[in-house]
Amino acid sequence: MISRVKRFFLEIEDFSNTIDLNLPDNYQIILEDKKDFQLNKFFYNNVGKNCNWIDRLVWTDQNWMKHVSDSNLFSYMLKENDEIAGYYELIYKPEKQEAEIAYFG
Repeated sequence: MISRVKRFFLEIEDFSNTIDLNLPDNYQIILEDKKDFQLNKFFYNNVGKNCNWIDRLVWTDQNWMKHVSDSNLFSYMLKENDEIAGYYELIYKPEKQEAEIAYFG
């Protein structure tokens, strides 16, 4: 079976018109600094199953450990009250002085 997937890209070159993010009190965005590969793997598998994410499904735990140990990878989670509501991975590319949102869901 063939499935069509739409992929969208966003590029911000000028931050002069950006706004502050004012989340409601019951939401928070948290930088996950423990570098726990199980957390990234969990998010990828559970968020990604509805988004047709398949490229990392074949990864071993060793692949995941290498991925999260990258000092330029930052994993964030969104919480509503104490419940996890989403996540994203941010990959910083110092040579280009840019960041890429690798996965978001």
